[in-house]
Formats: sequence, C-alpha cells, structure tokens
Amino acid sequence: MTTTSSSPDYQPDYRLTEAYEEASTLNESALEAICPSYLEMVEEGPRYTDESPLGKGSTKEVVRAFDTVTKRWVALARVHQDCPMEVYEQFIHEAWLTSPLTHPNIISIHDLGVGDDGRPFFTMDLKGDQTLASLLKSSTRPPLPDLLRILGKICDAVAYAHAH
Repeated sequence: MTTTSSSPDYQPDYRLTEAYEEASTLNESALEAICPSYLEMVEEGPRYTDESPLGKGSTKEVVRAFDTVTKRWVALARVHQDCPMEVYEQFIHEAWLTSPLTHPNIISIHDLGVGDDGRPFFTMDLKGDQTLASLLKSSTRPPLPDLLRILGKICDAVAYAHAH
C-alpha cells in the first residue's frame, strides 16, 4: 500500500523536516559556504565578456568571448548593429539548421539568444584565430595538396549538411 501526505498514517521523516527548516533559514554567508558555484551562476552580470573581433561578414560579426557560465572561450556571432530586422529571421534559422548537425568539419552551436541590445546571437566552438580567407592571402600559403585536402573537407561538410 502506498501512502501519501493526505493519508492519516503518513509521517514525514524528521530528518527531511529538519534539513528543510535549516536550509530555509540560511543566510548569504552560509549559502556561500555550501554552494558557491550556484551563487556565482545566479549573480547578475553579462554572460559573455572579454570580446575581441575575429571576423566580419555582410550581415554578422564574430567575436572571441569568454562564457562566464561554462568557463570557456567561445566564438560569438551576432547580427550587425545596422542590419534590418528582416535579417534576424535568416540568422536565427542558420543557428537552428546548424545546431543539430554532428560532423567533424561543421562547428557546434552552443547557445542562441537575444542580447541586451535586441540583436540575436549564437555561440559556437572557438577553433582558432585564422580564417580560410586569411590562409589563402598569407605569404606562407600551404602547398596545393594541402589546399585540396581543405577543399575536400569543405565539400564533405556541405554534402553532409545538405543531406540532413
């Protein structure tokens, strides 16, 4: 027979009652001693800090940023400040379409949201500071076989994305 709190036979475990009463009367310093990580997460403040530019396209910019919640560096993409709102829909759908894809040559999306300034953003893996464009413009350009391997990886990723 299962008893519930409405049953006349039910008596709560006194240890749970004592633990609840103790937890509900804790002050800020006691909470800090018990769960400092939790208190750090509920503190107000920006989630992404220490931004530095990585690249810029026609509708979005990408910056290197520190995620204060997960304690790691990420790439954060957001719509340019001067873009019309019609671009927001396309930007959000890009994140939605990319996030379920699992492929070694497709970046992983971690977070999607709207910043305090009203612009949508998404975060993704931070892979490095060099872009394909900067690699191709470099004076120490890789040899042709290496460039063809890179092209093969790009084609493989695009084929995977289109198949899914």
